[in-house]
Amino acid sequence: MKMFASTNRTSSLWRKIAIRFGFAIVFLGGGIYVFDEYVKWNLFPKRWGVVEEAAIFRSGQLSPTQIQRQVQKHDIDVIVSLMSPLPGNPAYEAEKNAAEEHGIERHEYPLLGNGTGDIKQYAAAIAKIHESVQADKIVLVHCAAGTQRTGGVVASYRILVQGKSVDQAVQEMKQYGFRQKKNPDLLPYMNEHMSELTALLIERHVIDYSPNPLPVLDVEL
Repeated sequence: MKMFASTNRTSSLWRKIAIRFGFAIVFLGGGIYVFDEYVKWNLFPKRWGVVEEAAIFRSGQLSPTQIQRQVQKHDIDVIVSLMSPLPGNPAYEAEKNAAEEHGIERHEYPLLGNGTGDIKQYAAAIAKIHESVQADKIVLVHCAAGTQRTGGVVASYRILVQGKSVDQAVQEMKQYGFRQKKNPDLLPYMNEHMSELTALLIERHVIDYSPNPLPVLDVEL
């Protein structure tokens, strides 16, 4: 009987340990989620990066705290947003207010969340970035996460305007979270519209001629 009692106590003890361990995992996971969603991006600028030093920066949608901090820290003159308008959204309204307060130009060229959409918006965004750089204005280009839409536009700018290699452009996309398996639509979209985008940029006097052959992004990367 003593052996059975001991076995039962041991089983009960392990159950309690397992339950407490499970609760600890849940609380830890919840804490990480809360930090990621509500704390981290108030402390740090979301996926902030330098495209060209003292000329072009990139990011996700910055929190109300960070938008004020970063536009002043980096002397931003122009904001290029690739998001649709979000009236009433705290971050959206904070960005508009910061732009007005600091005399910053702000332009919206909405794309879909996966970075696809109207290729004319790509051309307009790239033209605005190029025009701003030519005028010695410092640009911030962003979307919500700073990965898909921003990644596609910056990569297109790199390839068609700066003449960077496709591999360099795609590697930069990956640095900011792009993964072909998670978003299989973006690279094929860019390839499909490369000719039209090139023509639009020539029409806008951003580039002088079409590269031959046209760049092709490797969708197997």
